Parts: sequence; C-alpha cells; structure tokens
Amino acid sequence: MHLFACQRKIRVNQLLVIQLFHKIHRIQIFIRHKFRNDPAILDLPVVWGTEIRAERLKNTVRRMYSPIERLLHLIGRRKTDVRRGHADEFELIGEEYHRLFQSKSQLETEVRQHIRQVRAFSLIEAYQGHYTKSQLLEKLEQYGYQEQIHAWRTMAVFTLALDFTEDSAYAKKDLNLLLFAAQNIIEELLDPQSRFTPVIMDQTIVTLIGSPEEGPDSFRQAVYAWTEKLQHEIHQCLKVHVSIGLSLPFQSIAKLPIAYREGMEALKYRMKLGTGVIIQYENLNSGKHVLNVNYPTHKESKLLDAIKLAETEKAKEVNARLFNSLFSQELSPQEYQIPLTRLLNNLLVMMQEAGIALHQIRPAGSGSLFEEMLGLHTKAEIEDWFWTTVIQPMIRIFNNRQNAQYQNISEKIIDLIHHEYDTDLTLEACAARLHYNANYISSIFRKETGYSFSEYLTMYRFKMAKEWLRNTEMPVKEIAAKLRYNNSQNFIRSFRKVEGMTPGQYREAESAHSPGNIRKSM
Repeated sequence: MHLFACQRKIRVNQLLVIQLFHKIHRIQIFIRHKFRNDPAILDLPVVWGTEIRAERLKNTVRRMYSPIERLLHLIGRRKTDVRRGHADEFELIGEEYHRLFQSKSQLETEVRQHIRQVRAFSLIEAYQGHYTKSQLLEKLEQYGYQEQIHAWRTMAVFTLALDFTEDSAYAKKDLNLLLFAAQNIIEELLDPQSRFTPVIMDQTIVTLIGSPEEGPDSFRQAVYAWTEKLQHEIHQCLKVHVSIGLSLPFQSIAKLPIAYREGMEALKYRMKLGTGVIIQYENLNSGKHVLNVNYPTHKESKLLDAIKLAETEKAKEVNARLFNSLFSQELSPQEYQIPLTRLLNNLLVMMQEAGIALHQIRPAGSGSLFEEMLGLHTKAEIEDWFWTTVIQPMIRIFNNRQNAQYQNISEKIIDLIHHEYDTDLTLEACAARLHYNANYISSIFRKETGYSFSEYLTMYRFKMAKEWLRNTEMPVKEIAAKLRYNNSQNFIRSFRKVEGMTPGQYREAESAHSPGNIRKSM
C-alpha cells in the first residue's frame, strides 16, 4: 500500500509541475505579445527570471521522469505503450513485472519436473544393477540422497503391487492411474529421511527404506509396521488391495540390485498366498540373500559392439576384461556356469539377429556349443575357447561384410566424382544421394582410398586439366572455369603447388616431349 501511495504522490507532483510550467509559458507569450514594441519591458529582469525558473522546472521534470523512462527501456517498452490501455507508466511496469514473475515460476516448475524424471530413471537403473558401486554412490549423491546414505545403517527394499479381483471397482486400464496415486500416498506417509523416492517399474512400485538403527530385529518390526500402514491407507483411499514384497535387510548400498530382486521374487508368491499379503523374502529362502552373480553387462555390451564393428584388438581387450570380472567372483564351479551360459547365449542371439547362420562359424555336425563349453575346466581354456570358437569367426564375418559394403560405397563415390567433377560436387551431396551420413561415408572413403573426398576430387580435376592441356587448345581460363574455380589465378596457384609449374609451362613441356601431338578442341 505504501508503494502505491508513493506512486500516486509522484504522479500528482508531476502533473502539478507540468501545469505550472504551462502557466508560466502562457504568461511569457502574453508579455511578449502585449509589449512587443517596447524593448525595455522585454528586457525586464522579472521576465528573464521567469524564463530561468521555467527552464529549471523543465529540467526538474526531466530528472524526475528519467528513472521511469529507464525502467520502461529495460522491460522493452516505450512511452507510447502507456496510451494503449494503461493508466500510467507504473501500471505498465507492474504488469510486465507480474508477467516476468509468472514466467520464472513456470520455468522453475518445469525444471523440478525434469529433475524428478531424471532422478526416477537413475533409481530404476540402480535397481536393475546397471551401475558399479562408485557410479551408484555418485548418482545417489548427485540427486540429493547423500544424507540418507551416510545416516542409514540398515536398509531394505519393498515392492508394492495392486491386486485386481472380480469385485474390484477398477479395470486393468486404470492401473497406471492407480499406481500414480499409490506412489503419492507412499510419499506422504513415509518420512523422506527414511526412504528414497518411490519409482514405478514393471507395474510395481519399488521403494528403498532405511534406518540409523543397526539391530535387524527392530528394523524388521519397523518396516513391517510401515508396510501394514501403507496397505491400510491405500485401501482406505483407493478401495483397492495391495500386496507387498520385502527384501532381506542389508547394510551396503551396493546390494541394492539384490534386494530389488528379492522383493520382486517375494511378490511372485501371491499366486500361492492370495491377494493383500505382505511377503518377507526371509521366509522363502531360509533367510539367505539371492545368489549375487554380478554379471558384467557393460563389458558384454562393449564386446558385442566391438564384434559388430569388426574391431579385433578392441574386442580382444574387452573380452579379457569381461572374463576377469566373471572369474573375480566367489562362486562354485556350478555357479560359474550361469554367467558363462548367459554370455554364450547372448553372443548367439546377436549372431542370429545379424543373419549369420551357425554353420558359418562352426561346421555342421560338430555338436552343441553349450555342451562343449560346459566341458571346459579352467579360466584360460574357457576364455580361449570363447575367442577362437565364437568371437573371432564372428568378427571375420562382420569384417567381410563391412569390406564389401565399404568398397561398394567408395566405388559409388568415385563414380560420382568421375562423372560430375565439373559440377559443384560436395561430400554432403554424395551422402544425400547415397542415403548415408556424410561423416560416415567420409571415414569409409578415406579408409578405402587413403584420401579424403576433397583430396580425391582435386586430384581427379587436375588429372582432367593435364589431359586438356596436353591434347587440346582450350585456354587456361576456360579450364579453370570448367573445374569450378572462381578465377584462373586460383587455378594457376593450385596447379603450380601440386605440379611445380604453371598450366602454361606444363603445356609447353608436354608439347616439347610430344611434337607430333594433335590438339583437339573441346
């Protein structure tokens, strides 16, 4: 209120000053008109004093208005905008400020939503075991969970699924909406300091909960009380039953993927136990964690990429690191068969998707690859068997394919150059006509020919220039124009740089060597 009162006062003062200035100005005009024939009167000090006061008043008005004028300039408005539906400058400035404040609030809301989505995606990746321990800690600290990580001594994962029955008031099409509502209820009921943000994975809500208490018994009791409360509140609010799976308690955040799998495994027992149940994994697996086969997914992905790109050295290096990761785990001989079988299966799936038949890497009638692999006994022979029997033959096939494809692309580019060297031919134009990325065909062309596109085009143009200089009377200026040079001087300089002489000197030298040469006009 005080601000608006000040604004009104300033505005009234402005108007009074302007009115006074106009009155003084009218007095001046009257005196000059009344005593226009009397120079003595016109020179009276009072008149000049009036003029001085009027000028001072005018300067005062300017000084008072200049800050307002600068504000209008800063918000991208002019004095003429005041006349368009605004009472005065203050109303216009206030309106613009309100609009900027709304834009800022909207932008902040959008940023918060994006951060929430990225955080949820990172948590999903963490539950699925896509991060190493150091990467996991870095991600969790990045998204504001460092306080919980340092404070918690005991953790567990619970998975929550909605139970649809015949008497349910909802249909399957309502599942996503119900999951969203249940997710919000979890966030409201559980203290943020005792949980991570709930995320939805495979039609299930997954939440990590933790406590500073180290005693597993008291932690189990607290978790069970939380989950019972959740069941009750969700049923009260949404009129739908939910089942909850609980992992075993754990102390290291690195065991997060194991706990997630335990929670999901517990939920599967709904088939036997019915709906609306809380299932603890410790009652299913004699209180033992699931087998921790930390499969090196990232290294396998890099190996598959190296095979597809026929990068032999890189594939060999990644293959060695992958087997070091596999055999660094404390597993029994039978348990090692699980990741090894998975690796072989994924290699064969990739081979099949690429259209490579099994007989292309292994003679027909040689027996089962899986049986042969399971008959090996040491790390060294298993790693060597994978390389020589499966990986290396696949690299050879992909390499042959690439060479054929690369040669085909390079031949097409060369053909375009030979037929259109006298046009404004570019690498991008060739890429568009061949339906490939320009950078891709550039690297292929250099790999196949040893030259870049522009180098080869220039070489071929000079080849044609020398042919015309030897066998025709075509002027150098015309040759330069045909080879798309802006002027003949540029062509002459380029020619001398490559050949060590000017086009004219080259023509004379060739004529001296072949005096009987018949020149033909183009």
